[in-house]
Amino acid sequence: AGNQSTDGSGGVIASMLGELLDVPAATSLSTVEIGDGVVTGERAIDGATTTVSATLPAVISITERLPDARFPNFKGIMAAKKKPYETWSLADLDVDATDAAASRSIVIAISEKPARAAGTRIVDEGDAGTKLAEYLISNRLA
Repeated sequence: AGNQSTDGSGGVIASMLGELLDVPAATSLSTVEIGDGVVTGERAIDGATTTVSATLPAVISITERLPDARFPNFKGIMAAKKKPYETWSLADLDVDATDAAASRSIVIAISEKPARAAGTRIVDEGDAGTKLAEYLISNRLA
């Protein structure tokens, strides 16, 4: 899995998938090595890197720092549009609906993001620094 997704770019899809599959999740890796029954990689942390490993099977997610990023080309995008896709029901997956509802999140509402309001414009007439400082202080941002 990657770190950019519809979960708000929080990168939680891999962790959620690991939880649902009951397998380890090694997330936000910038290097990946798959060995005999184990996956190992490096993850950036505050001011350093750490090495993590997980036994296979596992779910991993990578960052854009991994050097082997693959981006689709135009031909690949057009070919993907022609690929058939299937919709599976819970019964197709042999999942009991009552168990599924009890152990998973359910979206109960969705709404559009409110329109963005116009911001405050500061025009530099020789006193922009003072105006900016006053704005920051009045909005408790400084």
